[in-house]
Amino acid sequence: MMKNSSQILNLPTEANLAIPILEQTRKYGSKVAMRCKRDGGWQEITWSALGEQLNATARALLELGLNEGEMVSIFSPNMPECTIADVASLSIRGVPVYIYPTNPAKTAEYIVNDSESRMIFVGTQDQYDKVISFISASSCLKKIIAFQKEINLNGHPMAMYFDAFLDLGRSSSKGPEISHRLGRASQDDLLTLIYTSGTTGEPKGVMLTHYSNMFHSAASHDKRLLDINDRDVSLCFLPLSHIFERAWTYYVLYRGMTNNYLEDPKTIIEAIQEVKPAVMCAVPRFYEKIYATVQHRLEAASPLKKRLFKWALRTTSRFPFFWKPGIESPTPWF
Repeated sequence: MMKNSSQILNLPTEANLAIPILEQTRKYGSKVAMRCKRDGGWQEITWSALGEQLNATARALLELGLNEGEMVSIFSPNMPECTIADVASLSIRGVPVYIYPTNPAKTAEYIVNDSESRMIFVGTQDQYDKVISFISASSCLKKIIAFQKEINLNGHPMAMYFDAFLDLGRSSSKGPEISHRLGRASQDDLLTLIYTSGTTGEPKGVMLTHYSNMFHSAASHDKRLLDINDRDVSLCFLPLSHIFERAWTYYVLYRGMTNNYLEDPKTIIEAIQEVKPAVMCAVPRFYEKIYATVQHRLEAASPLKKRLFKWALRTTSRFPFFWKPGIESPTPWF
């Protein structure tokens, strides 16, 4: 008899992805959950601080009337606030919908209206201005929340800063409703809509669920990545609007790792040197660019350096193992 995926994979029993992440905020306390580079340095958010912000964000969403199954858009570069808004929405059975950070206003407007998003979080002045350009024509959008204090809201009555949004949640008495909603969670609940550019027409919204998609993904990672543990560090540099980075970010939190958010992907090389990630996700183009840079520098290198480089390639090809910092490497045999 062929086994089904539930028998092959060690699947979680929870129905909502926010549940295990909220449990991690209580488990790890003062351990660092997230970092982001601002004002020239990497600023830290502990697990306990993350838990408090998730709770405040969820209660603020409840105060603004977000119902179960309703959409919340996130239009921003990578930053911790994206994930906070994301997971907090999940915790009240809302549905976060990401918009690619460089999308034009027309595309952002289409996604907001097609998903019928009630609220939208924005990360930069450019993204805020794009939303302002169409908000008056939107029949569904009721509130804009700006992550950064540097964004000029120009006194718009439908806009507020994330700090004020958190304060709204902290003063709310709707905390018990979070547990009530999670108690009603179903394995078939919609987790998100991923808008992908189709071959024709407008972007298409792909429906993904908590259990069949994200929990199966996490269980597959568990089966494959046996050396992953809560002491590991990851770097989040691909757009969170892409399901690859977003699913990985969920997994990083699910396993209690530390996630470092890179707002500008052009600074990836510098960030890798500073963060020293043990594990991260990337796409072929990233490795192609590294390879091209190495080859370009190699052309100008001395004959000795060229020979050393070729020797190093031959040597490393003889080690068919996965190694990461903190794990003792095998003794070389050359």
